[in-house]
Amino acid sequence: MTLVMTNDSDTNPIGLLTNKIVFITRASRGIGAAAARLFAREGARFGISRADYRVLAHLSEAPDARLRSSALTQLLRWEKSRLSQHLGRMETRDS
Repeated sequence: MTLVMTNDSDTNPIGLLTNKIVFITRASRGIGAAAARLFAREGARFGISRADYRVLAHLSEAPDARLRSSALTQLLRWEKSRLSQHLGRMETRDS
């Protein structure tokens, strides 16, 4: 079998990655985003982003798994607006 990667979105997926878990860094734009779309069409499941991991790791290590947003902002060394936007995206994502 010969596999060819193409940017042709009219090709029918054949399930090459069905139920495989993949991790793609920098999947929010450019070639990383294109790869994520292609892999998803082929049935791949995705892990979490590095940013999500960092947020969840700090929360899991906190007492009662809770932190004030100001404390989380300091731990992540992020601006308040970045944390707010990121948490908003995490809340709205499909599970």
